[in-house]
Amino acid sequence: PLHRDARPEGDGEGQGQRDQERERIVRHEELHDIGRVRPHHDEFAMRHVDDPHHTEGDGEPDGGEEVDRGERDGVEREIGRLVQGHVRLDGGERVFGGRRHCRVGLGIGFPEDMGVDGFRMDAIRHFVENGYVQENTQDTHTWLQGFHTYYKSVDPEAFVVGEAWTETSQVVDYIGDEVDIAFEFDLAEAFVRSAAGPLASSASNQLGVVLENYPENQYGVFLTNHDQNRVMSVLKDVPTAKLAAVMMLTSPGVPFIYYGEEIGMTGTKPDEDIRRPMQWAGEVGKVGFTTGTPWRAAAQDLAEVNVANQSENPASLLSLYRTLIHLRNANPALLNGKTLLVDSGSARLYAVLRYDEESAFLVLVNAHPKPLQADQYSLTLGSGPFQG
Repeated sequence: PLHRDARPEGDGEGQGQRDQERERIVRHEELHDIGRVRPHHDEFAMRHVDDPHHTEGDGEPDGGEEVDRGERDGVEREIGRLVQGHVRLDGGERVFGGRRHCRVGLGIGFPEDMGVDGFRMDAIRHFVENGYVQENTQDTHTWLQGFHTYYKSVDPEAFVVGEAWTETSQVVDYIGDEVDIAFEFDLAEAFVRSAAGPLASSASNQLGVVLENYPENQYGVFLTNHDQNRVMSVLKDVPTAKLAAVMMLTSPGVPFIYYGEEIGMTGTKPDEDIRRPMQWAGEVGKVGFTTGTPWRAAAQDLAEVNVANQSENPASLLSLYRTLIHLRNANPALLNGKTLLVDSGSARLYAVLRYDEESAFLVLVNAHPKPLQADQYSLTLGSGPFQG
């Protein structure tokens, strides 16, 4: 199963109030207590004050020292040092939210400042905690709504994707007036499970849930990401990895490819081993991108699994990814068209119709290792312009 964020339990009643208070401080990769954030951290710093009796200069509940105002401002300046005109959501200048508040240093740079069109926001369901409620709080939704209003006022075309690692029914609450799209983790898990076989019903069923709940095409589709074991390490072989790629890159939504996935890079936890250097070439000790020594050694399959080795092979995983990407970009029916689930009459067969006014694509994926004979399935549409 996919990893779900978890918080460590207290180690006994002896911890008492200290453990309870510790749980109120955000603990996540990019949500740090501002009293602890290192001055060189240039991404995101956030501290939630939930105690109505808390005042400036109070000690931290877990024994840390409160950072004074000047030092905190120094941290915020460091966070925004690469961006002109970064917005401080502090000191009454611009605070999104209600009674509880966040002190946030966040670099807001759009194309004229950074050459980017938007942001990927990590762990959005943890942004603002409310007492013992650790995730998906109303304060988080309120803050994101304010942020959405602000960044759209700066650039109406700006685009933000949010990571809310939770079930679909909760992810959809963030779409539209908080972030433009969010990653659809349940569908990613279903794609990988169905590619592994022998049944495709997991992907078919979850895609049905997605189509019923999200605004049309307003979600991010993927297979695995930087916090999960790489998809090739899960699926083990190229044929099944190809099935996963076909389902993902013909799916509705906005596709995201984790680097190296397109050549079948492997890697399992710890994180360092799922974030190894991209394998451009098979030279031992190098990876083809630089003459320097990689920060971490490439995987042992470097000689075979690399871009140079697969580029000239039309049957390679990389060639399939390239074909699917070009096919998707060249055909609006796949890029942002409508989607219908097709009843295949077999749990082994994933059947989806993507279409627009000009063209249609019928996507069929047999998840079973054995061929599917003509008398083992049927294709039926219950509704839509292609009924029958």
